[in-house]
Amino acid sequence: MLLPLLILFGCGQENGITKKLGQILVTPTLSDLGPIAPGDSENFWISIENVSGGVLSVESITVNNLQGAAFSEPVHTDIILDEGEGTSIEMAFMPLEAGFHYAEVVVVSDASAEVVTVEVRGESQVPIIEVWPALLDFGPVEAGSVGYASVSLANEGIVPVSLLGASIINSQFGLLNDIETVVLPGEVHVVDLTFMPVDDTAQDGLMTPTLALGVSAPSVILVGNNCALGAPDLYDVDDDGFTSCGGDCDDTDASINPAGTEVYDGVDEDCDGIVDEGTEGYDDDLDGYTELEGDCNDETNTISPGMNELPSNGIDDDCDGVVDDGEIDMDGDGYSGIGGDCDDADASVHPGAPETENGVDEDCDGIVDEGTDAYDDDGDGYSENDGDCDDTNASNSPDSVEWADWVDNDCDGVIDEGTEHYDDDGDGFSEVGGDCDDANPDVSPAQFEVAGDGIDNDCDGVAL
Repeated sequence: MLLPLLILFGCGQENGITKKLGQILVTPTLSDLGPIAPGDSENFWISIENVSGGVLSVESITVNNLQGAAFSEPVHTDIILDEGEGTSIEMAFMPLEAGFHYAEVVVVSDASAEVVTVEVRGESQVPIIEVWPALLDFGPVEAGSVGYASVSLANEGIVPVSLLGASIINSQFGLLNDIETVVLPGEVHVVDLTFMPVDDTAQDGLMTPTLALGVSAPSVILVGNNCALGAPDLYDVDDDGFTSCGGDCDDTDASINPAGTEVYDGVDEDCDGIVDEGTEGYDDDLDGYTELEGDCNDETNTISPGMNELPSNGIDDDCDGVVDDGEIDMDGDGYSGIGGDCDDADASVHPGAPETENGVDEDCDGIVDEGTDAYDDDGDGYSENDGDCDDTNASNSPDSVEWADWVDNDCDGVIDEGTEHYDDDGDGFSEVGGDCDDANPDVSPAQFEVAGDGIDNDCDGVAL
């Protein structure tokens, strides 16, 4: 048990008059501080009392740092205490380096130079700070709009740590609010960030938490409008199986993608750069006439209102409703039997007629239902009704292997899983983003290197 130090001062003579000195009590005799983080500080106090006798004068208080240099000298003036009076002296523990620190506080009192020594010690430990996700993807954000996302900072150590702010590379990213705080052991602090793009070009940046001196935390990669480095699912906003860098020209509309069907509406539904092709408002055969302008077969440029009628071919070449100027066209569809009408009793069946999903060869080409959801147009063994998500491309079907092209090749609703584009282990990094082992969530550019495990934990090319 530690006992207070009592120093008794004897009687002195001055000009023949006896001067009674006080009795000093300094507490505590041992101050055990910490642990705290390097760069942080913790105040502590010693109490000085005149417990008996006459006037007590404290002439000096000094700190002798015996291990480290973490304990500061107190700021004080000469202290004079009458009998029964006391005072507290404030000092600080301010370690700049990790480790154990030890010092003596020396109190010298009165003219007899009596000395009282008390001990103070503390420990400084570097906090263990984890930040996730290591890659923060805001996804697509329009110019003039604001995207919001958050990262979490966790104190996994045993000492508090001061979060002073954050440095951010790329001014289009920013903090939503002031983040200055103290993160206690076991506590998770959420940092909200913003992305305010000035245009639609891909952006990337870096956010690094600013902590107390001597403490560091992993940086977070910031990504916005960057389909090539971002998570594929974020860039398939309309969930149609195509990302913006996989050919989707309008990722807000699921009916618009490279496998889309054109309708007459002034929109490029199939993202091929041509608007309304294959519809009644487009001149598909480039003969100067659309169906709406009277072209009765917009797949053949020899048939249109501007053509001359050819005799005896069974076709209404000039689209005036009369075949060969007298040839019998029983259903009035512009084709007789000798002109290729495979059912001259049904006006919806003739060369150039649109196919529908009904088991009938409407266009008389010998193929039934081509171009509809029931037909395997790309020859990969699947129609749309069988689960083919892009029946214009034989590389995309339920039997296809997923590969890194920003498209859902295997039609399972997930884009590029198992490829270098996709974050398969969920650690915030794909192979393209620098993950050297995308099957292990404990290995990524955001991890700390673990000495002696033979694994390149932080993907810097070196395993300790």
